[in-house]
Amino acid sequence: EVGRATRKRPAAAPLATPRRILKRPAAAKARACRLGTAGSKRRRVKESGAVLSPSPEQQRAAWLEEFAGLLQDASAAAAATPQSSAALPARLRRFRHRLAGACRLGAGRNLPLLPRRQRLALAASLLLCTEALAVPDSAAARKNVHVSVGVSARKRLLESMGREAWDVARATGGEVLQAIAAGGGSASPRRLSLLHRLVSLASGRKHGPPSGELAELSEAVVAALRRGDADGACAICLARWAEGHRALVPAPCGHAVHVDCFWALVTGPRVSASYVGCCRTCRAPHCWGPLALSNLVCTLVAAVAPALGPRSGGSPLAPDEVAEICTRIAEELRAPSGMVLQKLVEECVSRGEPLSRADMAASKAALRRLAPASSGGET
Repeated sequence: EVGRATRKRPAAAPLATPRRILKRPAAAKARACRLGTAGSKRRRVKESGAVLSPSPEQQRAAWLEEFAGLLQDASAAAAATPQSSAALPARLRRFRHRLAGACRLGAGRNLPLLPRRQRLALAASLLLCTEALAVPDSAAARKNVHVSVGVSARKRLLESMGREAWDVARATGGEVLQAIAAGGGSASPRRLSLLHRLVSLASGRKHGPPSGELAELSEAVVAALRRGDADGACAICLARWAEGHRALVPAPCGHAVHVDCFWALVTGPRVSASYVGCCRTCRAPHCWGPLALSNLVCTLVAAVAPALGPRSGGSPLAPDEVAEICTRIAEELRAPSGMVLQKLVEECVSRGEPLSRADMAASKAALRRLAPASSGGET
């Protein structure tokens, strides 16, 4: 009995343990430590009253505040060096990159949640308006790919949300002006004039009286002109700026003209070739970004299109006259004349009065004849 009790049993051979089982306790311990640290951080943030992820209202206010700050900085930089064509500042590039990232994030989704759609509409509209912050004649402004992301996002949202929901969710001109006033700064008339064109592009309004936000932006442009020069006047009619006027600043020099006076330049008698497409005061060339130029061309051809159809009450314009007006618009805006004719054709189609194939062919032939003699863009 005693011998059996004190006899040692042979040790059993150790079982082969996989390496993943041996490592599991350490990995689980490390994961628990990480979760505990994150949980402690969340508790500390919650106790301090900070916000981990901003609400849609806070995100909207932050983006508008940053855009207003960039607009004021761009106005100050342009006042220091009006003819500067330097690259885009780093702040603007980072801001555009964030907005484009928000647009790309919702590109492959159905966007079922309303806050997500609203954020995407805000990012797309602000991305379009950032063209007013850049130097339009710089290579960075012409080759900017972020703005094209905003154009695609706007088109997609208009199809999914509808125009009414888009107008509610996008950034409006009034909100930008309020953000500028809240920051205690001001913007130059040139930047506000470009912003007016870009907000008009984002809203898609070409017919009827101007909306409330566009009228507010027009008043802001005139107020900025009067603030900069109390005795300032239109470069065409020499009338002093007053409330209710609508101004356009077509060149970086800052000399402004009435919208109606600019239309008179296009439809009136021809002037010396050295003045065509230039400021009538200092001969600085007219300069627009791609989106602002497209909106201005659409606005001008919308005024021409009624004269092409039978609803105008008189005889429609002849193909030579159509080519002449397209060439004049292209010369003053420094735009390709073929682009102007294409926008005019699209406007006629939207009005339900498309041009016939014969008229189209005759207008293109007349445009090719006028192109070598004109100083505008190529067809």
